[in-house]
Amino acid sequence: RRRHTRYIGDWSSDVCSSDLAKGLRAYLLEFLMLFLAVSLGFAAENLREHLSDEAKVHAYMRGMVEDLEIDSLRLANNIQRLKGDLANADTVTRMYIASLSTGRFPQGIADKGRFSGNSVDVVFNDRTASQLKGTGAIRLIKSPIARDMLQ
Repeated sequence: RRRHTRYIGDWSSDVCSSDLAKGLRAYLLEFLMLFLAVSLGFAAENLREHLSDEAKVHAYMRGMVEDLEIDSLRLANNIQRLKGDLANADTVTRMYIASLSTGRFPQGIADKGRFSGNSVDVVFNDRTASQLKGTGAIRLIKSPIARDMLQ
């Protein structure tokens, strides 16, 4: 067998620099593709997190609206109850004043008096506000005024 050997000389440096340039371009292209893939991955994750946070904020706001509706109904019921209590207290007062002039104690004054002095417990529902504070999700609320009101 005979081995073929060539004289490489200057021609080999041209081949090597050409191969090196092709290899460098391939590495640069691969780096660029990896960089773009990682960057797009971060962008997609940020977008997903933003959409998730927006959905959470909407859910919390719906919960707060529900809490306010419940509080409004309770307050309206308490106002009606207080109006009835005031009417009973007014009746008791008139009956008592009338009894002073006649000297007779009226028959229904005890029944009316029993219902005129009840206290009304006004308890507001802070379920959603407590969740916002407890989970740290209050940071999702962008309005500083709203955030300060909840804290």
